[in-house]
Amino acid sequence: MEDGEKVPDRWANPPVLTIYAARFWRIFSVLKFDRKSPPMGGIGPIPSSPIITYMTQVEREPDAREIDRAIRFVHAIDEEFVSVCRQRQGSSTEDHPHAEGAEHARQ
Repeated sequence: MEDGEKVPDRWANPPVLTIYAARFWRIFSVLKFDRKSPPMGGIGPIPSSPIITYMTQVEREPDAREIDRAIRFVHAIDEEFVSVCRQRQGSSTEDHPHAEGAEHARQ
């Protein structure tokens, strides 16, 4: 932004996250660069394994349901992030990076 330029409304009035939602946003923020680039370039999704590692090493004794919930929420946030990045690059956004689901990644 240039000096004197008006701040967009979405930046001036950001959403307020609940503590519950902020937890998943924090995980996404920590792991957003922990992704592999697809063979054709661009941006790939955050794999499930770093989310599992984060949950087991940082969170206090998470059970399997909490880990699965974190995987689903972080992947949902990441899908939106990847979609916006692809739109900016002019790429297709039809395929979802986490279509296989969290359970597949844990096997």
